[in-house]
Amino acid sequence: MQPLSSSSTVNDPNTSTSSDPQSGEGFRISDQPIVRRNGNAAAGNGSPAQGRANVAETDFLYVIARDPKSVFVYWDLNWKRLFAEAGLSPRQVHLRIYRVDGSIEGTQEINPFRGHCYADVATAGTGYYCELGCLDDGEWTSLVRS
Repeated sequence: MQPLSSSSTVNDPNTSTSSDPQSGEGFRISDQPIVRRNGNAAAGNGSPAQGRANVAETDFLYVIARDPKSVFVYWDLNWKRLFAEAGLSPRQVHLRIYRVDGSIEGTQEINPFRGHCYADVATAGTGYYCELGCLDDGEWTSLVRS
């Protein structure tokens, strides 16, 4: 058995054995960067994120049950715009969890640049929604709601 070199072509038994890397068939181990210096993907015209902007144009905040007693929260937000719209300078961000009846389940500090966090909830089978926002002298300012 020969070791793979940087120009070897590896094929799945269900895939064509074509060794032409331009044919799009098979799998080619490249000795070149996957993303060219101009930012375009080597295999196509799009960026690696397939058109995803560096700064979120649409804000997303998703909350999904992780297990009966915790939730997974994911966000893709334009923080600069959100703070400007709220009239705030950038500051510490918190996650606030609400029960479906509007009562506050809890508030916790988060790292907004992680893009996700986990949070514990008290009751399994209960509906929840979340907000990311800021606390100033105990006053809540919501930046985005799930």
